[in-house]
Amino acid sequence: MATFAKFKSINGLDGNSKVISNVLDPVAAQDAVTKVYADNAANIGSGTLSAGRLPALTGDITTTVGTVATTLATITQSTGATLAKITLDTKGRVTGNTAVVQADITGLLSAGSVTNAMLANTAVANLSGTNTGNETTATVKTALGITTLSGSNTGDQTITLTGGVTGTGTGSFATTVVTNANLTGDVTSVGNATTLATTTVTAGAYTNTNLTVDAKGRITAASNGAAAAGGLIYKGLWNASTNSPALTSASSAAAGWYYKVSVAGTTSIDGNAVWSLGDMIISNGATWDILQGGSSDVVSVAGKVGVVTLAATDVGLSNVTNVAQLASTQALAITGDITAPSTNLSTGTIASTLAAVGSAGTYKSVTTDSKGRVTAGTNPTTLSGFGITDGAPILVNGTVGSGTLVTSATTASQVLDSNLIANYRSVKYEVQLTSGSVYQVVTIVLIHDGTTVSMLSYGDMSTNVSLATFDADILTTNMRLLTTPVNAATTYKFVKTLINI
Repeated sequence: MATFAKFKSINGLDGNSKVISNVLDPVAAQDAVTKVYADNAANIGSGTLSAGRLPALTGDITTTVGTVATTLATITQSTGATLAKITLDTKGRVTGNTAVVQADITGLLSAGSVTNAMLANTAVANLSGTNTGNETTATVKTALGITTLSGSNTGDQTITLTGGVTGTGTGSFATTVVTNANLTGDVTSVGNATTLATTTVTAGAYTNTNLTVDAKGRITAASNGAAAAGGLIYKGLWNASTNSPALTSASSAAAGWYYKVSVAGTTSIDGNAVWSLGDMIISNGATWDILQGGSSDVVSVAGKVGVVTLAATDVGLSNVTNVAQLASTQALAITGDITAPSTNLSTGTIASTLAAVGSAGTYKSVTTDSKGRVTAGTNPTTLSGFGITDGAPILVNGTVGSGTLVTSATTASQVLDSNLIANYRSVKYEVQLTSGSVYQVVTIVLIHDGTTVSMLSYGDMSTNVSLATFDADILTTNMRLLTTPVNAATTYKFVKTLINI
């Protein structure tokens, strides 16, 4: 490529429509790249632009094209008063200022933040909006809307009692019982003094006392009783099976002691060895005796105790003196399912009749009542008549059958089955053959047109070899299934389904 000298023009250039090409980039100090009048701002590496070359600024700070005077955008805010609460935008500019209110510092003060010195000389004015100084008990109650304070009290409170007992004061104080009308009756009074009415009992000490008590629990009579010897003392329950608590022969010290038997048993004490539940064992000071009281013991007969002799009236036979009289004077009549007319017992027999509930006859299906008597009977002729739901269905247009043929000592062709051609158009056989330990089964279908029989066999299976061959023909009025066995002793069993003409 050719090298050209640098081109420089001071007084302008008229190319006369010529194109100057292959001019190298300026590098010398006198080249255009160092001059302030260069039009490509990218070539200005440093220095200061004149105001005339400045663009217009927009946004938070704005200017006019060609000037250096800038303007900060105004924002809406309160002006004038100096207020403590300010609002800042995201650029740190104050957008508003208001006065601080109580809600602004709620929760910001920790315990002890406000001191007495701060409260002195009204430094903090009326925190609640209604408090103008120290509160009194009266102003606190009024402010809280209560007339009586309750809860934890740190000082004496004045209490005033009215009614039957009067008094007033704090801490401890004297009371006065108000005198009302005098009392009468079992308890009397004059003023505040009461008197319990006396009874006929003489004050004093009594031994083995016999007492009389009225309905109000007052002792109305008292006297000395007999000596304690012979008195009964209940000691509790006794297990006669395990002798618990353990009892031995009685002694004078145990006189009057008694136990109630809680468990029956055979503990032998002083000649007694059979104890029933509910019996009592009682000491007379020398021996233990038994006092029967168990539910299994007979304590009386017809209201009598001791040696009992029963009379007719004791057992409800006041009008009958013996069995013979009963038989000759009493009659019995029976009603209900079995009836009998009134009959004297002396006859020895009573003719009774069982009520009829159905009709005599022979039935295959019967209905019974709750007492097992047959009340009705029928003779159904169908399975459904007997209530049988799992029987084989009856063919409407045909019938079913089965048969067995045991061959004799021959392998000649034989008739296995025969059916009237006037009744049946077709028949299907399932034939099973057995000869020793060899078995065969085959399905055979026959159909005729009155003169000719067509036969189809399929599903022929055997455990070894086939035991027979089959054929069919019409002989006079019958369509026959023929077979020729391989072995003389072959048993045939089959079932067939016939379809009507």
